[in-house]
Amino acid sequence: MGLRAADLLNALEKFSTLFGLRLCQQLFSASEHTSRTLQAKDLNIHEAMDAIAILHSYYQRLLESECFQAFFERIQTEAQSLKIGHPTLPRYGRPPARLEKENPQKFTLPVDYYRKHVQLWMNNCKLDLIKRIWDPY
Repeated sequence: MGLRAADLLNALEKFSTLFGLRLCQQLFSASEHTSRTLQAKDLNIHEAMDAIAILHSYYQRLLESECFQAFFERIQTEAQSLKIGHPTLPRYGRPPARLEKENPQKFTLPVDYYRKHVQLWMNNCKLDLIKRIWDPY
């Protein structure tokens, strides 16, 4: 039991964990607000479409350079106040032989690495939103 607690504490003291938690908080709070709007009793189609469009534009805005930079800097400041380590790049190992043909992305700065992860999350959220709203069941 003590080993698992120590591992959990080590994970919570990493910048990547704080970054992931704050990113999820941003995404889920915006989604929750839209969800509550869509569940209102007196909702009409125009309000519903506006709420979805606002959520979509919010996701898009988080990808913009200035917005991401402000988000990243805010998390760095919070990490410093919590005495959490600085953002680091993952270690790159040699890929398996079956994947060796592919050229993996290697980042020079941690901010670029985290920006790429935010882009992947945002693209998945936008695709899920489009699929959920406009695709028939």
